[in-house]
Amino acid sequence: MERKDQLTAGLVLIGLGGLLLVASWFGVSVWKLLFPLILIGLGVWVVLRPRDPDRHAKVTQRFIGDVDRSGPWDVTDEEILALIGDVDLDFTQAEIPLGETRIRTAGFVQDVTVRVPEDIGVAVETSGVFAEVDLFGDKSETFFSSISTQSDGYRVADQSIRLVVDGFVVEVKVRRG
Repeated sequence: MERKDQLTAGLVLIGLGGLLLVASWFGVSVWKLLFPLILIGLGVWVVLRPRDPDRHAKVTQRFIGDVDRSGPWDVTDEEILALIGDVDLDFTQAEIPLGETRIRTAGFVQDVTVRVPEDIGVAVETSGVFAEVDLFGDKSETFFSSISTQSDGYRVADQSIRLVVDGFVVEVKVRRG
C-alpha cells in the first residue's frame, strides 16, 4: 500500500473511531451524523479535487442516476461524476482513437461495467474503502486500498482505455465484446 493510501486509511479510521467514541459518550446516533458527513466530504472533494490541466476531458455529472454509453459513439477523454449510479460503457461499436483514452469516474457508490473489443488494451485503477475489480475474469478485492491492473498486451495495443474509478464503494467489471 502506498504511503498516501496508508495515511488516508489511517485518518479515516481515526476519524470514525473518534466519532463512535464521542457518540457513545453523549448517546448520539452515529448514523444520523455519519451519512451527512460523508455527503459533505464528497461534496468538498468534488469541488476541490485536483484536475489534470493537460487534459481537456468531457465532464458528465449525475447526482443520482445512470450513465450509459452504447451503440456507435465517439470516445474521448471523459470524467463521469455520479454520486450514486451505474456507469455502463460499451466500446464494441464505438469510435476509439489511437493511443490511450482516459475515462475517470467518481462518486459515492460506483458500479462500472465495461465491454471492449478483442484488440483494445484496458488498464483499471481504483481507490475506495471497498473496491472490487473483475478484469476479464481476473478478480481483485481490497479494503481501504487501491487496485491497479491491466490486460495482457495493454502497453503494445494501438488503442487502449485507462479507466480510473474513485468512490467509497467501487465495483468494476470489464468484459470482451
